[in-house]
Amino acid sequence: MRLGHRESGGFALVIVISLLTMLVLIIYAISLIGRVDTQLGSTTVYQIQARQNALLGLRLSLAQLQQTAGALNSVTGTAEVLSGSLPANSRWTGVWQSNSTSPVWLISGEFSPSNFIANFSFGTDQRVISESQDNVVMVGNGSTNTLASRYLPGDAVLAPRKLVSEAVKPTAELGHYAYWVGDEGVKLSAQLPGVNPPASPAPSSYAINLMKYSWTPDATNVANVISYEQLNEAGAGATSIKNTFHHVTLLHMSLLDASTRRDGLFNVNTASERIWRGIVETFDSNQLDTRSQNFANEIIAGLGSGPYRTVGEFTASQTLLNAVGKLKGVTAQEFLTAMEDWFAVRSDTFRIRAYGDAMNPADDDDATPESVAYCEAIVQRTTDWLDPANQALGKKFVITYFRWLGPDDI
Repeated sequence: MRLGHRESGGFALVIVISLLTMLVLIIYAISLIGRVDTQLGSTTVYQIQARQNALLGLRLSLAQLQQTAGALNSVTGTAEVLSGSLPANSRWTGVWQSNSTSPVWLISGEFSPSNFIANFSFGTDQRVISESQDNVVMVGNGSTNTLASRYLPGDAVLAPRKLVSEAVKPTAELGHYAYWVGDEGVKLSAQLPGVNPPASPAPSSYAINLMKYSWTPDATNVANVISYEQLNEAGAGATSIKNTFHHVTLLHMSLLDASTRRDGLFNVNTASERIWRGIVETFDSNQLDTRSQNFANEIIAGLGSGPYRTVGEFTASQTLLNAVGKLKGVTAQEFLTAMEDWFAVRSDTFRIRAYGDAMNPADDDDATPESVAYCEAIVQRTTDWLDPANQALGKKFVITYFRWLGPDDI
């Protein structure tokens, strides 16, 4: 009898211990689930904050673009048209307003292309990596070929990173933003112009098929895509897309005046050798190699003191006359008859890239962000006034294309 009682007591003890073990496991599991949920919730919050900060950068860049380039008499161009600009910053976009000789640079921060140091290195996978936490890579080898073996200054684009401060606690480091506005009007167009093309004799293609790693602009599938990146699906190929990122766009649109639009005008305020060679080859596909090279060199040599303010200033310049003299069997008048209507001194289509990150307020200044986000928008100036009652504000810019970018897209 006593033995059976002892056995029953021992069995009960085992059951109690087992139940306690199960209870501990259940409590641990509930705690673990709660901790995971909390971590997931925190990650989601950081991701949302990073995207909000990226959108802040986008809104600020769009506002700056509207304020400076909305007016009819504003002139735009790339930083390379000014002597003193560092080659690494040659893709910065400047806006020269009518009463100012100093440009506004469409990039986050208070730097100019002559004093911003874009230090970076190449990672083991050839990614462009910023060597400063204060700078953000806006264009790297996800967008263009920046391999160390073939890198040219300006292929990669870095922008200053700016702090987002909480209104009630200005010293709190809650996150950052950055942005860069790229000028699409200084590029060749992948699509042939469909709206108001210049009268004959005008070129029937953009000589894009003559550029290395490129494609035929009059192919049917090219006309059907809605973004530059989709040209990869239209037969251009990933290598072509990367090699021509800074030289080709889908199709830029320009305003001739307050109400007339024309597709595909070339903004002459650029010192890009590939663009000028493409323009020569658009004019005459026989002017290849040495002749188009020498033409481009003459145009580039004539830049440095700032942008051309009018098309007439460019077409009457000694620089253009010298450049045409490098071509074979062509007079300046023949060149201008075919090409003058294709020239402009400003752009109306721009590419905006914006960055945002979210920080843990408890971290120190050297901490890495909890989450980062990138977005991109194509912005087009339209024929509509921003404010019909105040036309000095200029024409309205609108976003025509938007996408979020992943690390492999940068």
